Amino acid sequence: MTGLWGFSQEGLARANDSLLRYALRMPAPQPQPRRETAELVRRLRDYFASDAAVEVAAAYLFGSQAEGRSHRESDVDVAVLLPWSEASDSEQAFEHRLRLITDLSQALGTDAVDVVVLNQASPLFGRAVVQRGVRIFVGDAEAAHAYRRDVQLLAADLEPFVQRHRRRLLQRLREPASP
Repeated sequence: MTGLWGFSQEGLARANDSLLRYALRMPAPQPQPRRETAELVRRLRDYFASDAAVEVAAAYLFGSQAEGRSHRESDVDVAVLLPWSEASDSEQAFEHRLRLITDLSQALGTDAVDVVVLNQASPLFGRAVVQRGVRIFVGDAEAAHAYRRDVQLLAADLEPFVQRHRRRLLQRLREPASP
């Protein structure tokens, strides 16, 4: 009998077993002490407060570093809210993102840096960043507050549609594949 994407149930079970055996051999990531996260936040704040920094309305540390579950292979995830005058042009926003990645990599001494421009992110992602991330810098308090308010309202408006889509997708995945 074939299942999802035309694979046999036996084939899927074998693949699942192989993945599980592989995953069990891998060492579990070891959390970093909070002291290292505090040092990371200090270095990020120093960068954004410097005259050499790209102008941002707000900056957040998010992901495993912000949630205290980082390990030696974790990258540094930073989300920035650019001034709207600079974020309206996609090319300019992309150039700011690249410069921030370069600058932060130098400031932190690692190439494992990722930067997200919140002005271009989905409302659901933006809400997750402002709710669970660590705000590390505010360059324009009014713009930062307006973004936080607006992104949470937009995400709340979208949530019912996203939930309905997820339910339908899960339902379709549970249904047997038709020949």
